[in-house]
Order: sequence, then structure tokens, then C-alpha cells
Amino acid sequence: RSVAQLAERRSPKPQVGGSIPSWPASTYSVKICGCGKMGQKIETSPESTGRDRLIWSVIVLLVGASVVANYYYSETAWALRAAGWILVVCSAGALALLTAQGRHIKEFSKESRIELRKVVWPTRQETMQSTMIVVMMVVITAILLWAIDSVLMWLIAMFTG
Repeated sequence: RSVAQLAERRSPKPQVGGSIPSWPASTYSVKICGCGKMGQKIETSPESTGRDRLIWSVIVLLVGASVVANYYYSETAWALRAAGWILVVCSAGALALLTAQGRHIKEFSKESRIELRKVVWPTRQETMQSTMIVVMMVVITAILLWAIDSVLMWLIAMFTG
């Protein structure tokens, strides 16, 4: 087959677009956090958009009020102010999870945990063996560089007198 014929080969999935001029790739709305499947559109209703704006406004006001309170109570013990900030950050995070973006982040976290469970982690023995190989290579490289440096210094000292 010629290269042109290979380039014209289409995907067996009809819903997947290609970069062929006769069939350009479709433009889809893809989630920024990558939570959904490729080409999945984000559906947002006008009610959720208004609700999300309200929630984000509350979050901004909460953080803004916290900054003002932090300056106002600057003579209060730092531990109490730090506890207040932890409370504000947790509250703002909980509120953010109620928005559409928060739901996408929550879904992404669930999918990440599922993928993490599929990882085959090395055993202790494999980890120790790999670590020892790396340590030995570092030592060998250090000795080699030291030897080259010593030879070059000896040659330079011999030529410069």
C-alpha cells in the first residue's frame, strides 16, 4: 500500500472524526479537567449556571471577608487566625464542590482513584534491586568523572608548568 492509502484509512468507529480533509475532525466541547470521555459535551442548564454564579459569588465574598478579618484581627494569636483560614478554605472548597466544575473535579478524582487501583506496584525486593542499580550507576559515573577530571588536571598542570 502506498503512504496515501495508509493516510486515508478511517477509524472503525464512525463517531470518531479524523484529520482527513474530506472528513475533518468534529469540534466538541471537552471538559478542561479531562474528567469525561473524549468528545463528551458538557451540558449545563440555565438554572445550574445561575446557581453556580451565586455559589462562586459567595466563595469570593467569603474569601474577601476573611482577608479583611485577617488584617482587622492582626493582633490575635496566629494560631487562631490560621485555624480561621483552614475553616475558610474548607468551607470554600465544600461550596466549590457544589458547582458544575466541582462535580467534574469530584468525578475526575473518582476515576483517578479507580485507575490508581489498577497500577501494579513493585514489590519491596524489586524496589531495593532498582535502587541498588541506580546507586551503583551513580557511584560508577562519579568515579569515571573523577578519573577524567584528574587526568585533565594532570595534563593541564603538565602543560602549564
